[in-house]
Amino acid sequence: KGKRYPVEIAAPKSIYGVDGELVVYGLLDPRDGKIFYVGKTSQIVKRLRQHCQVRGLSRKTSAVDRRKLGIASSGSNPQCIILQTYSDAAEMDKGEQVHIDLYISSILNVQKNKWKQARRYE
Repeated sequence: KGKRYPVEIAAPKSIYGVDGELVVYGLLDPRDGKIFYVGKTSQIVKRLRQHCQVRGLSRKTSAVDRRKLGIASSGSNPQCIILQTYSDAAEMDKGEQVHIDLYISSILNVQKNKWKQARRYE
């Protein structure tokens, strides 16, 4: 599986206040101010810990992990921002798609199919 290197994710202390809530969040590259990842979770603190683990650079390294490593090597940290909170899982799913569509030009956790339609991958 390859060696994993820790990357720190910068998040406001208020993030602990939404742990356990349904949220759509983004990871932001502080170098250009753009969101490069949109996700959803009910356990934001646990999810951010997972984002801190990335593979070393190889041809199998995902675009998201490459971005995180690039940010870390520049002396910065990716930043987590809560885009929206929800009270219903179905609404959170719809909200995630809305935010993916909103940030489609800069996020890396989508791929285009042969018809040039974006679809999210996990």
